[in-house]
Amino acid sequence: MSAQKRVLIRCVFLIVILVAVFSVFTVRLLKLQVVYGEELLSQASDTVTVRQTVTAARGEMVDRYGRVIAGNRVGYNISLNRLYLPDDRLNDTLYEVVKILQSSGENWSDTMPLSRSQPWSFVGEDSREESGAVDTDAVERMKSLLGLSTVATAENVWNQMVRRYELEKYDTDVQRILCGIRYEMELREYSTVTPFTLATDVSIKTVTAIRERSRELVGVEVEEESVRYYADGSLMPHVLGSIGPIYKEEYEELKGQYNMNDTIGKSGLEKAFEEELRGVDGTEQIVRASDGSILSRTTVQEPVPGDTLVLTVDSYLQGQVNVALEKLVATISGYATQSISASQKALGEAEGAAAVVIDCKTGGILACATYPSYDLNLYSISYYDYLEDSLRPLFNRALYGTYRPGSSFKTCTALTGLLTGEIDRSSTVYCGGTYTYYAPTYTPGCLMHGHGNAPINVVDALQTSCNIFFYDVGRRVGAHALVNTASTLGLGVKTGVEIGEAEGSLSSPETRQAQIDAGLEVESWQEGDILQASIGQLDTYLTPVQLATWTAALANHGVRYKTHFVGATVNADYSQITEIPVEIWGQLEDKNNAFEVVEEGMVAASILGSSSPYLGNYPYRIATKTGTPQQSATVTNSTLLAYGPTEDPEIAVAVVVEKCANSYWLTQAVVDIFDAYYFSKDGSLAVIQENTLLG
Repeated sequence: MSAQKRVLIRCVFLIVILVAVFSVFTVRLLKLQVVYGEELLSQASDTVTVRQTVTAARGEMVDRYGRVIAGNRVGYNISLNRLYLPDDRLNDTLYEVVKILQSSGENWSDTMPLSRSQPWSFVGEDSREESGAVDTDAVERMKSLLGLSTVATAENVWNQMVRRYELEKYDTDVQRILCGIRYEMELREYSTVTPFTLATDVSIKTVTAIRERSRELVGVEVEEESVRYYADGSLMPHVLGSIGPIYKEEYEELKGQYNMNDTIGKSGLEKAFEEELRGVDGTEQIVRASDGSILSRTTVQEPVPGDTLVLTVDSYLQGQVNVALEKLVATISGYATQSISASQKALGEAEGAAAVVIDCKTGGILACATYPSYDLNLYSISYYDYLEDSLRPLFNRALYGTYRPGSSFKTCTALTGLLTGEIDRSSTVYCGGTYTYYAPTYTPGCLMHGHGNAPINVVDALQTSCNIFFYDVGRRVGAHALVNTASTLGLGVKTGVEIGEAEGSLSSPETRQAQIDAGLEVESWQEGDILQASIGQLDTYLTPVQLATWTAALANHGVRYKTHFVGATVNADYSQITEIPVEIWGQLEDKNNAFEVVEEGMVAASILGSSSPYLGNYPYRIATKTGTPQQSATVTNSTLLAYGPTEDPEIAVAVVVEKCANSYWLTQAVVDIFDAYYFSKDGSLAVIQENTLLG
């Protein structure tokens, strides 16, 4: 075959192939344009493709043994999408959804600081740790958003809302529900680009009801998300804190870091460790039809969960401390109601209590309890009940309650006298029942419990809590020396806890002058004021966490560690553990065997003093000091410090009870706490032999 003929055959073959290919494309094009053209045009014009954030699971909080305290699980949220929900149908749609939520016993977003029923009044979440007070910031924010003046009344606010949200056609109860939701929507800047989460963690019953009415409830969507849960909501709710939505004024500061609809830590550890807990959000691409239904989802970037916080807390011990406090308050209140104790009957029932347990060797908090308290799992449901409770369960007494320490402060006076050399183990002061140094103008007395008219040394004075001895030592060392000892080892100063705390105060001329400068109606410092300062009265107000920190420093013979709740963080895949180093925040040189002498007096108080009925035969040697301070002219509290075992101190404990006439009652709670500590450690109360390996 000639070359010319072969070329011709190839050309014909190529032409046939080209014709066939063009024929296929022509048929396909005709099919798309003629047969499916109208349908495809509709799809092209009616679908919307958007990118949506996939929220990362929040990091967990676990106790020192890895037991989950705050975790996550999959839950369902109900949200509103303004792209598909017409404004003129918003109120009616909201009401229909609320009825579904009500039928299932669900809650919905409503933090509006206005009472739930008439007569209208302002209320608010306690963001300043002063439960029972109206959150003025929230009220002013509400007035500002509504365009009202700062002097507007609750009734003015109500009327403005009804008009603003066009709710005139509904009855008052429904108006209040819709006002709360619509106000919340404004706070969260509900818009076409920012959906609004109406309800979180709803039941399958609610999800089914919403989906069954999806055609009617256009724009109401069910989203599957990670939901925060608490293994036991009663464990340290004040410490763990809460999470919540970002509000408009917060978002101005958080732009670029968060989306408007994100959830952030609002208080406690949730807020303090927000950066570690939040994780890194992912992204997905969503294709929606014109009716809002989702046609497809494509993951663009996987979310990365937040870090896990490993707390220093022992969750078992924490639960037992909660029980011990509740039992203690009930016992003391029983003395008042059953007329067993005349002094307690005069005070009435105990109103509140706090206890803090610290690891002496690290400063890590093992338990931090406030009574009465609340349940984080019930917080949103019972918030208004908690808020209106006169005993203030939302108030964190352990970190923000400030109390006169009373005679438990005598440990500081004794230590200061020994460190400065003003006294030693054998020094004595004569107690005749009245201190006459400032006579006749000022002659305070001593109750003389456990001792008669005689010279008394520091060990016996700590055992019997002799006022005269500590008046004299305090006068000799002076206020500045007392303040130096106290503040170095954790009293009247911040302890280091990560979530905030009250600073308290120590009696001194400077403290009194600061009060005068602040406009308080108090007398200037008098020479004799040092006497009351020496026994933990006057202007000395301390927190339970400070008292526990001080007690641990006594146990450590002058070494004060930073008090803390978090021991380490662990990344999402557990490939990296970052331990938080133990820090020394204060230290006093142990001069003149001072700490051993103070310990001797505290042990004597446990074995021979008022604590002996509970600790006299305890299997471990525990050092204690009690106090029964006057908090005010009509209120007496009780305090107790304890650490042990004294041979090698492991834990330090501080307990405070409001309106308690006799501090020795607190010793029962201390025994319960030590019992729980040793039981959680080795399953028994048997004395552990030295050099025994602990599991």
